Amino acid sequence: MKMIKNIAIVVFASSFMFAGIGFHYANNYTDMDAGTNTATSWGVSYDLNDNTSVGWDSVMGMLMNFDAPMGVKLRLGWAANAADACVGADCLNADLAANGGDDSGVADEAEVAAWLAGDGSLEDLMWGGGNPASTSIGLGFTWWTGGTGVKTSVSTNYDYVMAPNAAAYTGTFAADYSNLSIVVGFGF
Repeated sequence: MKMIKNIAIVVFASSFMFAGIGFHYANNYTDMDAGTNTATSWGVSYDLNDNTSVGWDSVMGMLMNFDAPMGVKLRLGWAANAADACVGADCLNADLAANGGDDSGVADEAEVAAWLAGDGSLEDLMWGGGNPASTSIGLGFTWWTGGTGVKTSVSTNYDYVMAPNAAAYTGTFAADYSNLSIVVGFGF
């Protein structure tokens, strides 16, 4: 009898534990005025109640969704800055190893001078990657939902992203940009 009671408790608890969990895969479109950049993202969301969910997206960062009138979702997002891929001599050593440096894995003075005389620069050594912190605000609309058990959906989201320290990073990071995403979701 004790085993049946324990199984019933676990089944009851797991029905709450897995209720309101959703996974998604999205196509993101940015810079639509000048050629449109595309990227894919994926993420997860957890329903806090009937009107609010919290989640994470690999491009947008942490997201909160709130119900708004007419089936629209208000989206608020936060993304932390990502650390550079490498800094200082580690970048140079990795670059030399990938592009024909000596086998020691440590740059000597002649290799540093040759690298700087070529297409390398000190800025490349300091900023090897990463991305700036950002916040976003947007609206989303779910066009279709269906299924029992595993529910599927198709949504469109439009977010305005603000990254005020974007100039400190190498790459093509804009301080402000728009992100349009087409999302396929799977939920329980």
